[in-house]
Amino acid sequence: MQWMELAQNEVNGLFLSRAIQKFGYSGDLVAAQRAGNTALDILEDRLGRHLWLACDWPTIGDIACFPYAAVADDNGFDLKGRPALNRWFKRMIQVRGFFPMPGMEPLVARLTEERKLTASLGATHF
Repeated sequence: MQWMELAQNEVNGLFLSRAIQKFGYSGDLVAAQRAGNTALDILEDRLGRHLWLACDWPTIGDIACFPYAAVADDNGFDLKGRPALNRWFKRMIQVRGFFPMPGMEPLVARLTEERKLTASLGATHF
């Protein structure tokens, strides 16, 4: 449940930041970015120690936190310096039934290309 709570609160900062910048929603951008960075820091810390947020497999917590974290770089958040998040993104797009939300296409294309490159070099795991 803690990851659903994170999605409802801190990850909501990622949503608000995107909504303010991309769609003209009114709101406090600085506060949204602060909450968004907190969410990304928490996710990076957890995913630096575990493959998934709550269990040894993806759960609704992963599904709830993933979408806005995955497009956060489109809103000025630094994802390059968050290697655990990027590894999680790669795992998430491989979950059976994955379907990207609008705006996620560049991430999926980049990760798919990286997977092809990694496979061509003989490595099979992210």
